[in-house]
Amino acid sequence: TVRPDLDSFGSMAILAMRAEGGKVSSDMLERVGKIAKSDTFSRGGWPGVQPLPTPENPWPEGGSELAAIAAAVFDHKVAPAERVSIMRRWLESGVEPAEYRARVEAERLDLVQAIAEGRIATSIRADGRVAVVESSHRGALMIGYSQAPVVVALNPELRFQGGEPHRKFTLCQYESGHVDLRAALAELTKLEQGWGGSPTIIGSPQGVSSTLSVEQVAEVIERHLI
Repeated sequence: TVRPDLDSFGSMAILAMRAEGGKVSSDMLERVGKIAKSDTFSRGGWPGVQPLPTPENPWPEGGSELAAIAAAVFDHKVAPAERVSIMRRWLESGVEPAEYRARVEAERLDLVQAIAEGRIATSIRADGRVAVVESSHRGALMIGYSQAPVVVALNPELRFQGGEPHRKFTLCQYESGHVDLRAALAELTKLEQGWGGSPTIIGSPQGVSSTLSVEQVAEVIERHLI
């Protein structure tokens, strides 16, 4: 599959089961329906401002139920055939992989702690259209998208392929239509060589610290909002 996700791996699991003469039960259909609902949501537009995770409500976006099986599907260290088998077991029994449940709960707890301790600094600009996030936490982009459809993220100490920590910008939009990132990329390249990316996500030069300030980068993005 070109797009490894719940939907595609779920389809492959059902095809494999039917090839062996298996039948789709009502419980399986219910689980397939949950995947379809989450897939429709993920392909939809920006859902608006969402509450941040807290100790009392660590999954405010409601993603807990499918988090473990999603983590298994996206684990590229595991062969695709094994991931299909994991998905099939979940569809047939509803029993999620315990290893991945423990992993996602630990990651979510770390995210909640990072927010509480100020390790993820967020500010809002352009009347709520742009979120600026400064953090080395892996959940920084997710937090940005919970606040605005366009994110300016700075990782002050990214390590690229085991190299020295450096300042790395990532600029992205939830879907096309919020900001002209190609135009922003052209302007940023004039300020600093080495920027690159696509219509939905661009980044500062790889392996070296960006010399631009957060204010400079945010101002460029604001100039190219649609």
